[in-house]
Amino acid sequence: MNRFQKQNVRLLPSKNKGFTLIELSIAIVAALVLIGIGLYFYNNVKNETGAMNATNGVTAISSAVKALYPNPSYTGLSSALLIQSGKAPQNMVSGTGASATLVNNWGGTVTVAPANYNGGTANAMAITFPSVPRSACNSVFSAAGANFQKIEINNTAVKDDSVPTAATAATVAAACDTENNSMVFTAT
Repeated sequence: MNRFQKQNVRLLPSKNKGFTLIELSIAIVAALVLIGIGLYFYNNVKNETGAMNATNGVTAISSAVKALYPNPSYTGLSSALLIQSGKAPQNMVSGTGASATLVNNWGGTVTVAPANYNGGTANAMAITFPSVPRSACNSVFSAAGANFQKIEINNTAVKDDSVPTAATAATVAAACDTENNSMVFTAT
C-alpha cells in the first residue's frame, strides 16, 4: 500500500460511538418508570408516617386532657386551656400566647372541647382532627380506635361503644370518602 492509499483509509469516516435515538428513548422511559415507582413508595411512606404522627398526636392530647381533668367532668375544656396549661403536645402547638392553636401534621386546626356521651353532660372530651387525607384516614382510625369510646368521620359514627355494633372496614372506608376528612375522637 502506498502512502496515498494509507491517507485515504484514515480519512474514511469511522462508525459513531454514541447512543442512537431509540437507545436514548428507552433509557429516558426506564428512568421515568423508576422515578414514578420511587414517588409511589415515597407517598405511601409519607402517608403512613403522617397517620402514625396523627395517632400519636390524638393519643397525646387525650392523655394530656386526662392529666388536666382527672375527674370525668370536662366542663371548661378547650384547646386554649390545654395549651396554656403546658399539657398540649409541643410539636402540635402553632403560634404563641393567646393566639396559639393546635395543628395536626396536615395543617388542620385541632380542637378540644367537652362532649356529652351516652346521656351524660360534659362527661367526655371531643378531639376534632380535620384535614385527614383519605390515604391516612383508615390507618388513623385503626391505630387510635381502641383508645376512644366514639369516633366520627365526616359526621358518621363509625365506632360507638354505647351501641353494640362494631365498626367494619366497609363502614370506615365509606366514611373516609373525601380527600380532607374530619375525624372526631370522643373519650370519657
